Amino acid sequence: MSRRRVVKVVNSNTIEIEPDWLYKSQQGNLLQINGYKLPPVNSIKHETIIKRLNNLIVGKTIVMGTVLSAKNGVLHCDVFIDGYNLSDYFSDFQ
Repeated sequence: MSRRRVVKVVNSNTIEIEPDWLYKSQQGNLLQINGYKLPPVNSIKHETIIKRLNNLIVGKTIVMGTVLSAKNGVLHCDVFIDGYNLSDYFSDFQ
């Protein structure tokens, strides 16, 4: 498991990290968070997730867990903060 610092929230399930991740032959700085369903963009639920993510992880260190895929510079994986799977904070969206 690899540690990274969260730079910003890109959308309701994607975050920008530093330093870049490296997986097989791919590299990037975006993580797609595994574990919860995305509400429609511009909905109240979408904005709620973005606010929660900003409060929980921006500027903090996360741990990258099991990788599901890597495509176009985005790594889709489990993300942990303070020992908890980040998706557990969004159980109302599972």
